[in-house]
Amino acid sequence: MAHSTVVGGSTAKRLINCPASVKLVQASPPQPTSSFAEEGTLLHEAAAWCLETDKTSEDAIGFTHNGLTITQELHDEKLKPALDALEELFDKYEVLEFREEQKVAFTRKGLAEHDVFGTTDVMAKSKTVTLVIDFKFGDGVMVSPEENHQLMFYAGAALEDKSTSAFFDVESDAVVLAIIQPSFNNPNGTLQEWTTTRDHIEDFVKLLEQRVYTALNDDTLMPTTGIHCKFCPAASTCKKKIDDAHMALRMAPDQLDTLGAAMALADELDAWIKEVRKSAHTQLELGNKVSGWKLVPKRASRSWIDEEDALDKVRKMKKLKLEEACTVKLLSPAQLEKVCKKKGIDYSTFEDYIQCLSSGTTIAREDDKRKEALNTKSLSNALNKLKLG
Repeated sequence: MAHSTVVGGSTAKRLINCPASVKLVQASPPQPTSSFAEEGTLLHEAAAWCLETDKTSEDAIGFTHNGLTITQELHDEKLKPALDALEELFDKYEVLEFREEQKVAFTRKGLAEHDVFGTTDVMAKSKTVTLVIDFKFGDGVMVSPEENHQLMFYAGAALEDKSTSAFFDVESDAVVLAIIQPSFNNPNGTLQEWTTTRDHIEDFVKLLEQRVYTALNDDTLMPTTGIHCKFCPAASTCKKKIDDAHMALRMAPDQLDTLGAAMALADELDAWIKEVRKSAHTQLELGNKVSGWKLVPKRASRSWIDEEDALDKVRKMKKLKLEEACTVKLLSPAQLEKVCKKKGIDYSTFEDYIQCLSSGTTIAREDDKRKEALNTKSLSNALNKLKLG
């Protein structure tokens, strides 16, 4: 969605946590869009079209935007679940009015002078609450509405914008922020919502205004790294990231007293390394020079020109049996669930054939909501205590 060159909904979290990123991003080379972003834009446009024209999700099959088309698969997996969740939300709050693809702009001087605005996916109101709703169609990062900077940005702008301020003329100061993200990776379901207040939104906007001023007027700013660095166009050239990389090289990976700090660095640098490689590849593909590096072809792999013709040849060969040339393997439970959903089959009939076993342990931050696993030593100590007791 469109937004100001200084800050928008999708970049509000990064600016608040790292005001220095504004000028770094402005100085960065342009980044090409990805196929995932293009597909997300297609789905957003299709959803907006359905809402604007009062069409069903099925009517959007064949809808095109920028050369991409809503297929039956995209409809079944993304568009229909998203619009069904929106309808569920509307029914829950007995929505009286809504708008799709609504531009909202700040009017307070510290933001208006920099043309700070954004575009909401959906805004709605009932008798009692205002709703600000955002569609997320990606499968990589699951998004929560709680303290969501993007949704608070849109709500704050909508409160000030004369064209949308009437949406807050309701019986309470409650503002419902909702994320609709249809994805098999989403453990919390397609629809998530979080209720806040206008006062909390106002506090957020004051902080945003302060950070914008700092970002544009303080030339001594140093970047601040963290989770907000994800998707930052300047991540690969960020001085703080480079300094962190040099620091990590000086840390012994087997020193227990510094292992926690090293893990924190490793977590951030892993994403930075991927971004560096991605940026270098992009610039080389654009024809720009990256000192010491060049593009080479990937390893070639053989594939059938026409698989059906090759299979027919196998069938006609006397010395080669069909089962020797072909394999049949049952899909994983998750893959089969996807197929069943498409075909309207009751997947629960397979539940007796499925087990859910952890393959081991993995590392997570201390604030992760999952229960901590007992390591071998802890388990042994616990058993010994039971025996002694």
